[in-house]
Amino acid sequence: PQDRENIAVCNLASVNLAQHVNNKEVNWQKLEETVRLAVRFLDDLVDINTLLLPEARKSDSENRAVGLGVMGVADVFEKLGLAYDSEHAYNFADMIFEFVSYMAIDESTNLAKIRGAYKNFPDSMWSKGFVPIDSIKVLENDRGQELKLDKTSHHRGLNWDILREKVKLGMRNATLMAVAPNANIGLLAGTVPGMDARFSQVFSRNKISGKYFDINHNLVKDLKNMDIWDKVKEQIIENHGDISSISIIPEHVRNIYKTSFTNSPYAYVEVAARAQKWFDQAISRNIYLETRDIDETMNLYTSAWEKGLKSTYYLHMQPRHSAEQSTVRVNKAEAMGKRGFAALTNLANTSSFKKSIIESVESGEAVTVTIPERVAVAVTIVEEVVEIPPKVIEKDGLNIHVSDPGESLVCDSCQ
Repeated sequence: PQDRENIAVCNLASVNLAQHVNNKEVNWQKLEETVRLAVRFLDDLVDINTLLLPEARKSDSENRAVGLGVMGVADVFEKLGLAYDSEHAYNFADMIFEFVSYMAIDESTNLAKIRGAYKNFPDSMWSKGFVPIDSIKVLENDRGQELKLDKTSHHRGLNWDILREKVKLGMRNATLMAVAPNANIGLLAGTVPGMDARFSQVFSRNKISGKYFDINHNLVKDLKNMDIWDKVKEQIIENHGDISSISIIPEHVRNIYKTSFTNSPYAYVEVAARAQKWFDQAISRNIYLETRDIDETMNLYTSAWEKGLKSTYYLHMQPRHSAEQSTVRVNKAEAMGKRGFAALTNLANTSSFKKSIIESVESGEAVTVTIPERVAVAVTIVEEVVEIPPKVIEKDGLNIHVSDPGESLVCDSCQ
């Protein structure tokens, strides 16, 4: 909330969920320690902030608002063998988001006992014993209709009634949880940003801070365990990191390792909705849509509203996107039946080519040589435009310029 006297400050951090999963199990004790430590770090951040505007200093000191988020959600699904757009993934996400929420709120109550509650705590929803899940009923009453959302607890080991009583006694922070996009820090941490699915299994990504090469190590590990990595790695690169059409890879593996545009777009809404019911602030939820159909777009955002999402983030449409391919030794020219400028260099260096030109010059005829249709060429394609100067062949004082492959070859001296 902001007004003339208050400017909100973004004090943010994100828990890398993928670092808390080993051998297909979540280390819940380690995750609890991480969440509690993160809340303490964020609360300390409020005290050491150097803010230039008095309105920002006022809001920061009186509300002590922070936003603890998550990243690596898709990474966790992969490590557990869950398809992003499956009910099992939705229920697991529900469970882990509930756990993060519970521990963050509990730690803020512990800090309030030691350091005191934030100044505006009295008369807040916290002071009435409200936790984020309770706000669903408030929203439903306001709208006059129920949310289309699973409202149950999937963790089953957390006592929210006990926590509600603790919350009434004091909270250190006015807000606690918000999921940021993590577009940069997620990549630097070696995981999938925020709640995103993987954009591709192998690709390069350009950011303001630099260029990153992104490869899905979970997929590589699984394919190596099946002894098929060496057989499919070039196909994966050729397909821009999409494995859905590679039949040698088992179907259940292809389902686990879907990419942004091959998942159901409604899966992104559902995963975010499972987090939203436990998180007090909004969620930066990227959505990926395979088409540009306006009705489909409206259906997606209507679904988000019906499930109680407070916000989304970017809507990516596949016709406007293509991954920048990182080729190693795949010959796209050969696969597409096309040739590049190297064909001319190879042709010009052949003795028959030189002989035909010299004979025509000696006979006094105009020299016109047609490039044959079939030329064996080895071409390396790069994703850049490169200017190639014309090839010049010198023979007996004659300069013969080899120009564009669509044009004729002309001898300067003859004209």
